[in-house]
Amino acid sequence: MSGFTLQAMNPSNEQTLDLGIGGMTCASCVARVEKALNRVPGVLSASVNLATERATVRFLSGATTFQDLAAAVEQAGYVLEAPEDAGPDASDREQAARDAEIRLAKLLSDQIKTRVAAILATQP
Repeated sequence: MSGFTLQAMNPSNEQTLDLGIGGMTCASCVARVEKALNRVPGVLSASVNLATERATVRFLSGATTFQDLAAAVEQAGYVLEAPEDAGPDASDREQAARDAEIRLAKLLSDQIKTRVAAILATQP
């Protein structure tokens, strides 16, 4: 849940930035972050998702900077996650998280089987 991605939306100066936001715990937090981002000059719209801890910001290229957006988020009391210049995209990170969860479940399952077997071995 970190970093950002930048996509050209159309031939004009309009762009979209996907930001990782940390520290949000409720709908009021979402509203505060959206309000802060929407107040930045050049921002056309900002939409925040609490579940994914992400903000999608549509803005005019050249009218605002990443630093302006970061300052707005931080002034609202939240953490803008550091951008990832290189590395896996969101779907790769999600797959890696699912794979890690499956490995953990298998490990726990194996440990439970071992303990149950040990308990059963002590029974008459």
